[in-house]
Amino acid sequence: MKLCHTGATGNFARRLNTLAGLICGIVSTKSCHLPHVARKIPDATLAASREKRLSRCLKNKEFKAETYFLPFAKLLLLSLSHLPLVLVMDGSTVGRGCVALVVALV
Repeated sequence: MKLCHTGATGNFARRLNTLAGLICGIVSTKSCHLPHVARKIPDATLAASREKRLSRCLKNKEFKAETYFLPFAKLLLLSLSHLPLVLVMDGSTVGRGCVALVVALV
């Protein structure tokens, strides 16, 4: 919330909170399957409700990488700019015969 220049309120704040839960869940479960992720989000609601909230957020047209991911990625990379950066590339089969190429920062 502190990294948001405009301040986070309303739907923007709610989506940021959901994104934080999504990231916590992915990191703690080492999985990106929503049922697994939802069980690890520190929240008082039922896991099924958290899963539905994640699903709705990810499907929402207003949930854009430019708004929710890039500002934080930019600040993270700037803070690491004095160190050598290691990138890893991975190709994975996804969907029906499609391949995703992912470049990640280690």
